[in-house]
Amino acid sequence: MIGKKFSKLILGGKDLGFYQYDGDMNEKLDGVRKSINEMAETWSEEEKAHCLEATEASFRFSGGIMRCITEA
Repeated sequence: MIGKKFSKLILGGKDLGFYQYDGDMNEKLDGVRKSINEMAETWSEEEKAHCLEATEASFRFSGGIMRCITEA
């Protein structure tokens, strides 16, 4: 969504291939999720809590950024 909007605004609609992937995207996402979960299994409770706090903040701020971009 963001890439397409900027492509229209800045590049005259030219596709730079940002959303083009080799293979099945759902399979790739499943692999990434599995990797993250395996890594997180080794974390302490303190590390997990810190990650959760950082994740919450990133979603909170990304929402504001998304509104700025989509309202442009």
